[in-house]
Amino acid sequence: MLKQFAGVSLGLVLLLIVSGCGGSKSVAGRPATVPTKILVTYKGSPVEGAMVTLIPNESKGKGASGLTDASGQCKPTTFEPGDGAVAGSYKVIVSKTVSDERPLSKEEYDSYFKRGKAPPPPKTEEKLPVKYKNPAISGLTATISASGPNEIKLDLND
Repeated sequence: MLKQFAGVSLGLVLLLIVSGCGGSKSVAGRPATVPTKILVTYKGSPVEGAMVTLIPNESKGKGASGLTDASGQCKPTTFEPGDGAVAGSYKVIVSKTVSDERPLSKEEYDSYFKRGKAPPPPKTEEKLPVKYKNPAISGLTATISASGPNEIKLDLND
């Protein structure tokens, strides 16, 4: 009888460990993360390729970030890819910078080198209003709940 009880108890403990106790991911020595989904739209359309950064309001908090896919969604990363965010309140910044950068040909590179100059930096362009890159003026916030669900929608406009 004692062996059966021990076996059932061990099974329950293993089940809790494997299930992650409600979906949060926890590793010894660091705070648990909870699954989080973020949707970014600009003027009503999904934004692909936007970097979303969660900046904790608490000094001991952990930030998270993610890159949106073609549907405008991302699953932010705190410690491991797509692990979510730590419960808490955040300021949010969003940016989408594109570059005209193309690899220099060997001839172009050699031309700069022979003249003792560095190649010019690539030209970049921000595809979203610049205010969303500054946490002090973005107006974007998020609260991540330990109990979930955490589905955040960021509707951007001019």
